[in-house]
Amino acid sequence: MTFAAAADFEPYQLNGGLVAAVAGRDFVVLSTDTRLMGPSGYDILERNHVK
Repeated sequence: MTFAAAADFEPYQLNGGLVAAVAGRDFVVLSTDTRLMGPSGYDILERNHVK
């Protein structure tokens, strides 16, 4: 019995991202993002979760 099919399910597609960094004498700021695409193109993707 294997669960390989369930482990491969991914509803979103990862399309790269961006990393930016700024360093000063006594600080470092890092910023990152990822781009996710749904089945119908670029959408605002969300997950509904009831607490």
